[in-house]
Amino acid sequence: MDAADRGVPIPAESLALAREALDAHRAGSARTVDAGVKVAMGTDSPPYGTPPANELDELPPMTRASSMPPEGAWRAATANAAALLRRDGLGTIAPGRIAVLVVVDGRRDDLRGLRDRIRRVTIGGRRVR
Repeated sequence: MDAADRGVPIPAESLALAREALDAHRAGSARTVDAGVKVAMGTDSPPYGTPPANELDELPPMTRASSMPPEGAWRAATANAAALLRRDGLGTIAPGRIAVLVVVDGRRDDLRGLRDRIRRVTIGGRRVR
């Protein structure tokens, strides 16, 4: 869908199927959140070839597609993801935890344009940006 929005030529039939699948995905996401299921954000993208911080772009659609509040989207990307992967040392900020911190300007409930608002990235206690 993003490619089509950027003007990449996609056959109309393929675009219609993609929209249908996206609508079904959004409806399923809404039912999942409304049922109280613990949701985690993840990716099936390889670590190469995807833009840095691409996952930040996934947070706003999580809230638009369901009743999930912004805090729930942050939790899905951090603590819930770590818990569902059974990674006890990840997902929260606390002494002794392993952390990748992405610091952004603005309010934590404003998920728009997060990638453009990155001010600092720290991995394992070392600032990398």
